[in-house]
Amino acid sequence: MDRTGIAFTALLIALAALVVSVLLIEVDPPFPETGDGAIVPAPAVGPVE
Repeated sequence: MDRTGIAFTALLIALAALVVSVLLIEVDPPFPETGDGAIVPAPAVGPVE
């Protein structure tokens, strides 16, 4: 595989990772919106040290 093929493959992998991360954020947003546009941090889950 030449350099062009390696670069293209790396680009495809990076693009796929970006798409997956965007889909995961859409499904389970870390900062849910309140409805008026303000973003509120999600409550902590688990033991707080």
